[in-house]
Order: sequence, then C-alpha cells, then structure tokens
Amino acid sequence: MPGMGTTSFQTLKRILNENSVRLSRTRKGVSDTSTSEFKQPLRLTGDLLKQRSAENEAKAHEFIWSCRARPTPTSADDVRRLLFELADIINDGLLPAGRLRAWPIAGKLPPRDLEHGVDDFCRVICGRWNEPAADPVPLAAWAEWELNGGSLHPFYDGCGRIARTFAALLLLQANSDLPLYDNLASYFQHGGEGTDSFIAYMRDSIARGREWLATQTAATAEFRLACYGLIHNAEGHALLIQRPANKHFPNQWEFPGGKLDPAETPGQAVQREAREETGLAVMPLSLAGAVEHEIKGLRVIMLVLECRLDGGEVQLSDEHQAFRWTPREEITRMDLTPQLRRFFESHQP
Repeated sequence: MPGMGTTSFQTLKRILNENSVRLSRTRKGVSDTSTSEFKQPLRLTGDLLKQRSAENEAKAHEFIWSCRARPTPTSADDVRRLLFELADIINDGLLPAGRLRAWPIAGKLPPRDLEHGVDDFCRVICGRWNEPAADPVPLAAWAEWELNGGSLHPFYDGCGRIARTFAALLLLQANSDLPLYDNLASYFQHGGEGTDSFIAYMRDSIARGREWLATQTAATAEFRLACYGLIHNAEGHALLIQRPANKHFPNQWEFPGGKLDPAETPGQAVQREAREETGLAVMPLSLAGAVEHEIKGLRVIMLVLECRLDGGEVQLSDEHQAFRWTPREEITRMDLTPQLRRFFESHQP
C-alpha cells in the first residue's frame, strides 16, 4: 500500500486509543445489548472486557500500521479480507456468536442482506482506493459512518472501533493526521445529518487531534528505561518466558527483564531481573538493540542486551508461568508481547 506517512505509530495509537476511551462502551467494560433483545452479551464484562478490548485494539493498531507495506487491493475480495481481518482482531475472544449482526435494526440493512451489503461496500472502497492521494477525508468519513452509524452497521459488535480503525487505515495512505472526536452525542449528531456533515466533522476532528497532541507534548516527554536480556544457553538457544493468563499481555512470551531501578546500569538491571524472574546468573555482553513503546501514556524505551548464561537452573517466579529455550530462528513464530515483536521487526532474530 502506498504512503509511508508522517504520522508516527505512537501518534496513531494515542489518537485511536483516546477515541475509544471517549466513545466506546466496550472499552468502559459495558457489553451493550441495547440495539436488540436478540443480541447476546459479550463473553466478557467489567474489567476483563476493558482489558481484552484494549489489548485487541493494540493489535489492530499494529495491523493497520503494517498494512502500509501491503500491495494495493485490486478487487473487492481483497478489501473484504482486509476488513474482516481487522474486525476479527478487534473482536477476538469477545463474541458469543458469528461475525455479522443477526438481528434487525430500524433504518439498517436486514441481516439477510448484510453479506451483499458488505460486498457493495468493498467494491466502492476498491474503486476509490487511490482517491485519498488527493483528499483522504471524504472516503474515510463515508467508510467510517457506513460501518458504524450508516445503513450497513454489519458486525455483531465493535462497529465503532472497527469503523474508526478502518478509516484510520484509509487516512494513513495519504499521510493524513487522524481525527480526535469530542463525544458520542456530537459524533452521532453529525453523522445523522448526512455525509457532508460527517466529512466536515472529521476535518474539524483532525484539527482537534493536532491541538490535543500538542498539549500532550510535555507529558509524553517523560520516559522510562526498561532492560531485557537475550540470554543464550550452550546450544545458542534464547530464553523466553510466558506471562500469566490474568496479567497484561496474557499468555504472551517475552525476555526476562523489567524497569531500570535508580543508580542501576542496564547490565545490572538485566542481571537482577534475570535472577528474580528465572533464578539464573547471566553476564551481559552487548546491546542487541532498542525499541520505543507506550504503556498507559508513558513512553518506555526497551533496551535488549545480549547475555551469556553463567549458571543456575530456571526457577520461575510467580510473574511467569512457563519458559522455553528457543532457537533464534523460531522466536518470531511465538506469540510475543507487542513490544518484543516490534523489536524483531527492526532487528534480525
């Protein structure tokens, strides 16, 4: 896909996450069944729903960012696969039933026509795909409203989050900044007034997003260093440890490590974390690389240090549930934490 863009990945995440915090009931832990008595609740609720929906959205942000390197869609089927892949990421582990809406809503396509309606939507997107090069807002605004508040509204749940993320994908193709919406009532008011009104609203919201980001500069200037060890055994395999199911990034794999304590060097931090989390003695050798990510609005710079195993047997703390000595060429096949996967996107395993 063309257009590598001036919007950074951190900016994309920040805007889309803030929109969901402002507009999404799901991100507040509410399983909304108000559209129909036939809609079943989501599989999670409360804090578990908040956590899972936020994690799914983080993966969706990674997905649309990676889409910039994909070939331009050449058919409606290409667009459909893209849309459904995005929808499945956002709704992963949440839906009690199928992907599409199965109940009628006044003013929307009936369920029996949704497949055909999605096909028509994808044909329009494919036919207008190169349009954003001149002005991305009309197509992005039309697509967002059609998926969320318009006549289509096709998905079982998550239409708002899917719609905003898909529109962001279209805006990225033209290096556009992203909209930051003010509130749910204003969003639906402008959408309900028609396409032209929603296009104007998106343009105003893009300007609002620029202003909001400018106010965040001072807060985001602060950062934290975290240090992780790429620990090798005698066979040259690297140690990966698996996070527990009830914590952030559930069941995903990472290197031993954590935040840098005051007065510690990165090497000392890796030695301490390795000892606390695995019981191993290690010797840091060199810097393998660094990557920046964000956790709850705080910039974190993750340093990865190549380490030699100096002694001990793995004895995991209660912070992790499993370990694996992994050949380096197999590391990226594991379900890694987002920050470790981003590290390997820019550093060879």
